[in-house]
Amino acid sequence: MELNHTIVPARDPQASARFLAGILGLSVGPPLAHFTPVTLANHVSLDYDRLDDFEPHHYAFLVGEQEFDAALARIQHGGITHYGDPACPTPGGADS
Repeated sequence: MELNHTIVPARDPQASARFLAGILGLSVGPPLAHFTPVTLANHVSLDYDRLDDFEPHHYAFLVGEQEFDAALARIQHGGITHYGDPACPTPGGADS
């Protein structure tokens, strides 16, 4: 048994899918009904769907060192605030 897809709520599904795909170096697939899919290497798709009000979600990705470095470089180049640890209060890295 395998996970096939999950629905990702977003206020702007197309922009959200493009953002994540750009960070991870992936492509946004063609629309499937009202979903905007991003398919991962293991063929699981994140199907973005429009929703104006939703609870925060957590998605974790297993990436190799090269993919991580490339994604981090895209985040830094884009000037996106990021944290080195979920509990880290300081942007840009882990607290010392």
